[in-house]
Amino acid sequence: MDQVRLSRPRHTSQGFSVLVTLSLSRFDGEVVEQTYLGHQFETNAVRAEFDSALERARIVPPLGRPVTLVPEANLVLVAFPNDRRMNLMTERDLRAWLAARANDLPIDGCPAQGRTLTEARIQILRYVPGQRLTLRARGFIEGEHEARYPFAFIAKQFRKKKQARELFNNLRAVAAHLASSPVGAVPRPIACDEDLGMVLMEELCGSDLEQALPSLEVRTAMHEVGQLLAALHRVPLPVPGTLSSQEHLADIRASCEVVREALPAAAPQLERCLTMCVTGGWGDEVPAVVLHGACRPKHVLVHEGKLAFVDLDGMRMGHPAYDLGHFLSALYYLEDGDRFDATVRSICSRCFIEGYLAGVPWKLSPAIVLRHVAALLIHKQARKYVLHMDDHPEQKVDRVLGLAEAALVCASQLGEHAPFDAIWRVLD
Repeated sequence: MDQVRLSRPRHTSQGFSVLVTLSLSRFDGEVVEQTYLGHQFETNAVRAEFDSALERARIVPPLGRPVTLVPEANLVLVAFPNDRRMNLMTERDLRAWLAARANDLPIDGCPAQGRTLTEARIQILRYVPGQRLTLRARGFIEGEHEARYPFAFIAKQFRKKKQARELFNNLRAVAAHLASSPVGAVPRPIACDEDLGMVLMEELCGSDLEQALPSLEVRTAMHEVGQLLAALHRVPLPVPGTLSSQEHLADIRASCEVVREALPAAAPQLERCLTMCVTGGWGDEVPAVVLHGACRPKHVLVHEGKLAFVDLDGMRMGHPAYDLGHFLSALYYLEDGDRFDATVRSICSRCFIEGYLAGVPWKLSPAIVLRHVAALLIHKQARKYVLHMDDHPEQKVDRVLGLAEAALVCASQLGEHAPFDAIWRVLD
């Protein structure tokens, strides 16, 4: 064993889980990477869980066993791609899928016939056990006269296979609408395999906004991100699914319960916030729009001055303040992670909102925006501090709950005709 990498540590309802990637050396010197899902159980349950996982595991990895017990840590390691709830694609599966459809893939400059897949490097980008898998495929197609043409694709596989068809259709419609937009883009979908529950799309170039921000002119960049979100919200077509206020409140309640269980001292503040969420107004005359669903800096790509949204799996209809609240709450998370200070966060927030408001015809209620910011601070950020095992979660949760409570109190005090700038009483 040459190297061990741990990623995506989580506290779940079943206990602690983590992805473990091992670099293993064969006798001939070749290094093989093998990924495992590690799950920690109570001492009196770990043996039964190991036996159960061993019985279900069907795929033996290139090196080692499909299931390994680490008794000293009460840890069961299950080799990827064994999954309790999904029939996961393997690297070999995706490579074979691409090879069989080489003539149909959109490869710039390459004649459509007589193609051969000569190289395909497959990498796991993200794996949420039992839910979805994201792979990157980069390589070369060989055309006439042995000419080689590069390709770069993203493959997303879902346990709920209808999600693949919905994402494909949504991306196709939104990409067509934004094709002539000077503001930005989304990944172009290439194919949907409903048997696999998989969508293949182009891999866009660029760095995510979190990484790119230090090299950008912050005011201009954030204004353009606001304009990009406005362009998405103005796409004149419905997509499947609607985020109702009832569903939104259910998400908030569930996140409050997660935080309360991990940090009992936060219970009084959570209860106050939840009460104000339940009694506050969430709707107005602003029409439902196409939501990104996970609008945050990590899901904005920057390349040569152009912006693009990625990770649009959560697209659905809903109030535009949901995406605004998600993005603004994520800026506080990045500030807490020392990605920038409060001054830069404030500039980012203001310029993002200015860019957005300049690109939409509707007027937003400051009270509803504040409620959505508060809700997303609880549902996304406070919950993340607990589940993702951040350092000093008590302090970080206390801060975001204090901000959420202040936003909710301010929202309850704003009159019907309050100016939109009232949000900066709390968020500046």
